[in-house]
Amino acid sequence: MFRRAFSVTAAAVLLATAGAVVPAQAKPCMRLALSEVAFGTENATRDARNQLDEYAAEQVKKREWPKTAKLVKSAEKVACEVYLTLPIGTEYRCLVTATFCAK
Repeated sequence: MFRRAFSVTAAAVLLATAGAVVPAQAKPCMRLALSEVAFGTENATRDARNQLDEYAAEQVKKREWPKTAKLVKSAEKVACEVYLTLPIGTEYRCLVTATFCAK
């Protein structure tokens, strides 16, 4: 009985240790989101994307990532909703979310 409990415990410790190993070549990544309000979904999306790229560059400096690393954007998602309807047009709030990784 003791031998069996020991082997189960040893296996659990081994699995926990193996799961905690991080590859030495892992690249830093961050998931960021930014929203913008503008007339028309195209304008709101474009403005949010531009501001998100600028914000990502600021975060790279703040997090002290390597300066030589190129920033790659992936898994971008855009969601827009009506923010305000006026007689002259409709304003939309668009949320752009993307993952940025150092390459």
